[in-house]
Amino acid sequence: MAWCWSSANSRHLVVVNLSAGAAEAHVRLPWQDIGGRTWELTDRVNDQQFERSGDDLAANGLYVGLVGWASHFLAFAPSDG
Repeated sequence: MAWCWSSANSRHLVVVNLSAGAAEAHVRLPWQDIGGRTWELTDRVNDQQFERSGDDLAANGLYVGLVGWASHFLAFAPSDG
């Protein structure tokens, strides 16, 4: 299960695996302007950070692989690098 929201200054995505088994998927993002830059994704629960290409996110969605009952609460920010 996945849902997202945004405001003028923030973008967030929550992804939850509601099963006991591992699951993976490409989550399509609704933001039309995500391409053309690199994004830093920070998991607000465990402070993990990921860097992803906006062009790849726009074309393919965000790949997510989660073990059973796991989740991500990701904040998106444009990367300076």
